Amino acid sequence: MLAWITGIGKFYSKPFLDLVSKDFGFGLPAWASIALYFSFTATLGVIKDFATVLGEEIGWRGFLVPELAKRNSFTATALISGVIWAIWHYPVLLFGSYHSPTPVWFYLPVLTANVIAISFLWAWMRLKSGSIWPCVVLHAAHNTFIQRFFEPLTVHDRSTWYVTGEFGVGLTAVSILLAIYFWRRRGEVETSSPEGDLLQSHRVAV
Repeated sequence: MLAWITGIGKFYSKPFLDLVSKDFGFGLPAWASIALYFSFTATLGVIKDFATVLGEEIGWRGFLVPELAKRNSFTATALISGVIWAIWHYPVLLFGSYHSPTPVWFYLPVLTANVIAISFLWAWMRLKSGSIWPCVVLHAAHNTFIQRFFEPLTVHDRSTWYVTGEFGVGLTAVSILLAIYFWRRRGEVETSSPEGDLLQSHRVAV
């Protein structure tokens, strides 16, 4: 949305909105089609993406993060899980279609930085709540809104892709700020979560 306000990406893509309006079949004005499409994205779209992200979250936050937290600090847990999560994306990034139109030398390190930084938020939520479901909901919402709402509604020029979306430096800046914020609150999950209690007990025993 900030890209629309600043003009980095123009609002809105008429060809995409025409397709959306045609699917609705109501002959709605543009603002009504966008509002309705937003509503469907925020509900049915996110729920649909649960099935896609649940498998990832069972592996990363359901198993990997709690196991790492038993033996490592929050910082190490977030970093290690983030690096593994980022590398897991590499095959589809390098050999598939999951990437932006920017050069590989740009989108690969940017996506890597984004995933590692955002892992601080995901790891914190997992350890704080003791459940994978906050991570599943946020992961699904993140993917759905970026891939199905903001990116297709944005009119991109050559520079837009370098800033917006999952492969843009705009998300990198936000992710780093979130990483700093939740890193500063690491004491809450290192001492109060079930995984943190195990870690503390181990340290006392040693």
